[in-house]
Amino acid sequence: MKVFSLLLAGASAQDVFLAPQAKDADVIVVGAGWSGMSAAHHLIQQGVSVKVLEARSYTGGRTHSIQFGDPSVGVHTMEIGSGWLESSGFSGGPEKAGPPVSAMAAEFGLKTAWIPGSSQNMSNYKKVYGSDGADCDLDGSIRARANAAYDCIGKASGKGKKDPTMREALTTCGWKPQTECEMVVDWAVTVDDPGMLPEEQSLALTLPDEVYDWWGPDDRFIIDPRPRGYAQVIDYMVKDTLPEGDERLIFNTKVTNVAIHDNGVTISTEGGETYTANAAITTFPLGVLKKEHRTLFTPNVGKKLAKILDSDTFLMSNLTRVYAQFPEVFWDNSLEAWLAADPVDPGNFPEFQNMNHADRQPGSNTLLAFLGNPESVKYENMDDEGVKADMMSKLQQTFPDKTVPEPSAFHVTRWGLDPLAYGCYSAYKPGFDDDSYEKINKPLKDSNDVKRVFMAGEAMCDDLSGSTYGAYQSGRQWALTYLHSIGKGDKPKDICWY
Repeated sequence: MKVFSLLLAGASAQDVFLAPQAKDADVIVVGAGWSGMSAAHHLIQQGVSVKVLEARSYTGGRTHSIQFGDPSVGVHTMEIGSGWLESSGFSGGPEKAGPPVSAMAAEFGLKTAWIPGSSQNMSNYKKVYGSDGADCDLDGSIRARANAAYDCIGKASGKGKKDPTMREALTTCGWKPQTECEMVVDWAVTVDDPGMLPEEQSLALTLPDEVYDWWGPDDRFIIDPRPRGYAQVIDYMVKDTLPEGDERLIFNTKVTNVAIHDNGVTISTEGGETYTANAAITTFPLGVLKKEHRTLFTPNVGKKLAKILDSDTFLMSNLTRVYAQFPEVFWDNSLEAWLAADPVDPGNFPEFQNMNHADRQPGSNTLLAFLGNPESVKYENMDDEGVKADMMSKLQQTFPDKTVPEPSAFHVTRWGLDPLAYGCYSAYKPGFDDDSYEKINKPLKDSNDVKRVFMAGEAMCDDLSGSTYGAYQSGRQWALTYLHSIGKGDKPKDICWY
């Protein structure tokens, strides 16, 4: 009767059903990846009621593993998304503490392989094969020159052109690859991590890198054999706040709209359900925001943010993983990783990680290849048989004296085509204004200037973007900001834009 009377009095149905007693939670968190689960964890710790809506059937988002392999050879856990713990795990940064995800992973006991000097250290590739199968960098001089150029580009970033590309910076530092051997090393220096061509990369995407500056110069490659792999660290984080089976975590629920009202938010889903709350923390990946921001928010984000999201300088990059398991090992199993040159396209299956190495997952008989753009686009749009044929051709070229057998198992990641991601992680080209993060990180408000929607995720964390650290910290930071707004705790330090 009360609802009917209010409707007769002129109140909208949305406003009626947003009455305080009808709200489903204090805060709705959209997405159960690192940022969403981090936000929920910190809110629940302080007694805030939360519901998490996740479109997938699992937590972790782009941090995900699969059970890979034919039983005749062996089934093993392989990461298909986030696969590295960047940094040496040292204490540092604005909070004078260790990297948060790394510290939790160590506490949990996540198994990793040490990568000295990070994946950009060319010395971690133990051999460079020419297209004739011979070692084309026998003395390591090409890799040494590439390392020297990479060390130089930090100095180059402060000279000359205001916003140089990665290619321009390396050229300034004397790195001018010409031979096929130099070109494949160049691919590893420039494309392997950002996933995009050096001519398109802003140098600022690479340097300065706060992760390594704050917490040390190394990487750890995740090789945990347990079924959930890296995502187990999320499970560990929320074991006392949002454990498995908790009814506040709602799977297979894709959010289609976040509507802002003067007394809260209404979240609509693809299945027709609606949820109401005082506020929302959304964790849509940048690829989804770029494609769908006009329908995801009511009213839409402001003109300045819309312009940034529509820009071609702020984008989702991609790095495709291709796993191939073989009935027997035909490669040099003593090598953890190698590069393989190509006479035509240096990005054509240039890098192989040996998952069968004694320090990785021995017995897996598996090679992992990485592909960046534009090859990511090419191969993700091919069927598995086409990708497999090209990979086998490259392996046969690299090992001409061997018979390369048909794989026992094969898997291609396709994050660029995934409608819940549209890429692996955020990146930007020259012309992107770093000050845009001030606009990106402004909460969406109602007509009374009350903050209602906080947009979290790795892409929203400037200094730690492109990493699980950024995703975790962004969710944590917005949760602490919300808590401060309701009188619970101090205003958090802004680590994402420090």
